[in-house]
Amino acid sequence: MARPRVLTDEQRVVRQKASKAAWRERNKETLLTKGAAYRARPGYAERKRAYSRALYQAHRQALLDAGFVPRSVGRPRLHTPEEAAELHRIASRDHMRRYRARLRADAKERARSSEEKGQ
Repeated sequence: MARPRVLTDEQRVVRQKASKAAWRERNKETLLTKGAAYRARPGYAERKRAYSRALYQAHRQALLDAGFVPRSVGRPRLHTPEEAAELHRIASRDHMRRYRARLRADAKERARSSEEKGQ
């Protein structure tokens, strides 16, 4: 006959977690030096970046496969590039018309004022 259990499974998990936390606290310096040594290894940053990128792409692909439609990246565009170029040409043409009309009006005003001074 087996010995009866003293702790329930939940109690055992709580005690294990507490024991591990206490060990981490006692050995903090060792863990920090091990982590620093691991990060200093050649190629660590590249591997970590590649792994993170692979996780991101897998997660994104799973969302796309599930029918999720992501927002487009960047500034929202109101017009196609061709329409935008045409609108820019129209705006530039109108601006130059107003500018040249103002120059002509200024030139007429100067001519009129010089005629009045001459009389």
